[in-house]
Amino acid sequence: MVAIFEKFVLETLQQYSERQVQYTTIVLDDASHKKLAQLAPRGWRVLSHHLTIISPPQQKGKSKIDKDLLGQWVSFDATGFASNDKVATVIADIDLKQIELKGPKFPHVTIAISDNTGGKPVMSNNFEPSDFTPIERIHLCGKIEEVTN
Repeated sequence: MVAIFEKFVLETLQQYSERQVQYTTIVLDDASHKKLAQLAPRGWRVLSHHLTIISPPQQKGKSKIDKDLLGQWVSFDATGFASNDKVATVIADIDLKQIELKGPKFPHVTIAISDNTGGKPVMSNNFEPSDFTPIERIHLCGKIEEVTN
């Protein structure tokens, strides 16, 4: 009986000690965040924090990219802008040769949401590429990271 209990305790400790990857992202540097924040509608909550590469439902708690890519700096351009009464976002022109985009329909950064109308960051995924108005390219930089629990 003691051996069964010890096995249970060890398995439980191992489960909680392993990090669970929630999603993989490119976290923008401060200068990139500030560039995009300028596009936020007045009174909205500014986000402009990251570009999701692998969304939580696709991540399934496990690392899905080559460990050598973690911490790498990536540069890309915002090339289009879309918004509605809930969310504002930019579409990104980015070369993700080494990483497959999983979850988002297209690479984008959510700029801001309207709390007054119930905006949520995930609503950026509801746009289609054809919804974006071309803008002058905005050069952005960020670091590839896995967000863990």
